Amino acid sequence: MPSPQLGYTITVHRVDDDPLRFRLRRTVDEMRNAGATIENGLAANYLGVVLEGKLIVVPARRIAGIEIDPAPNVLVAHVIKDAEPA
Repeated sequence: MPSPQLGYTITVHRVDDDPLRFRLRRTVDEMRNAGATIENGLAANYLGVVLEGKLIVVPARRIAGIEIDPAPNVLVAHVIKDAEPA
């Protein structure tokens, strides 16, 4: 039986352009490696995504922030969990 997939919305907020928003579907097994994948991505000089047949490459210096909704259970080292708005 295939592993169930989870849907995630990724929003890349760019410094001087509209946000780049896309959906990903990943299995639970693939999400176990999410923390390492995110950390490696943050260390890179660019972020690339193939969207609707086009390769979009955003230089890291043009990224203001990245949102992942919902947050994966496996997080990177410097993430505070269970915070509430003040």
